[in-house]
Amino acid sequence: MNNMIDLQSYPASRFWMRSVSFVGLRNIIALIRQFPNGLTVREIVNLIREAKPFVVKSNKIPSNTTIYHYRNTLLRLGILVKDKNRFHLNWSNQNVLRLLNCLSEEHQLTVREKQAFSQLVLNQSDCKAFFSDLFWPNSKLDYSLEEWLSTAIPVTWVEINPRESRIVQLRSWDNNKVFQLSSENHIQAILYGVRYWFRDELGLIDEIFKEDTGNVMFPIFPDYQTSEQTVISTLLNSLVFDKEWARISIRELALSLCVKLRISIGYLFTIIRSLQKKNPGHILFIPTSRSFATITASSKLRENLELRSFFQDDTGVYISHLRIHQGIKEKVL
Repeated sequence: MNNMIDLQSYPASRFWMRSVSFVGLRNIIALIRQFPNGLTVREIVNLIREAKPFVVKSNKIPSNTTIYHYRNTLLRLGILVKDKNRFHLNWSNQNVLRLLNCLSEEHQLTVREKQAFSQLVLNQSDCKAFFSDLFWPNSKLDYSLEEWLSTAIPVTWVEINPRESRIVQLRSWDNNKVFQLSSENHIQAILYGVRYWFRDELGLIDEIFKEDTGNVMFPIFPDYQTSEQTVISTLLNSLVFDKEWARISIRELALSLCVKLRISIGYLFTIIRSLQKKNPGHILFIPTSRSFATITASSKLRENLELRSFFQDDTGVYISHLRIHQGIKEKVL
């Protein structure tokens, strides 16, 4: 396959991305901001261990390795710069300045903080080359956050021989770009590093599993940018009714609507629950068992990943299909 790129041809040093909390990054930035003359590595370690700006498992003291990954992320994103043996905040970078001007003390990132971090990630050469460019459908490789969210296309990833030597392939929706992750370092950096940032920390993508396709990652706008009525209208107008009822797979519905409208799966499911409560008898839930929902999973991690795309009712029962009566269109459209 001539469009396949094996990342083995790139230096290992470019695969530095690891799973870190961006709330933790923000809190470290706020700590370092108090020291205009900068800090040494040892001073940063001591400061983090004393202030505990992020939580680690079992509330333990962060290890040197963990602190290194946080410091290295700030350095690679251009938020920190190193002058001799001291680290300073990069006040000369306009995107960093934008972040510094909106720092909060909230438990979660604010919208402005997410936007500022997101632009820094999109500008970082390794995150861009090995992840966000995969979603970009044309030859122009300079883009803003707004352009990326509006134009990016889905990317799928699949595991090859997960029980043997693990290989992961990422493929753009148009098949023009294919990356192969053939080392643990690649997988940690791309799959569990920058993909995790985009999906769970910054909310730039969501992800759904489809048996015959793999894991589909797709760009999403913040929930507040797409009205509930737009989602409902698109949902109901997409249905094909057999006499009075339409029957549709939740997973197929989520893949179709969420990709088209660039909305999160969680937002769609929240709207479906609300629609069903307001229109009893017009929307019926068809349940399935957890074991059947995860029948293709080969590990607990895979189970959790595949269950992301399954709807649950208020009692926690997994729902595989919806039956929707055509009369609902007259009520809500």
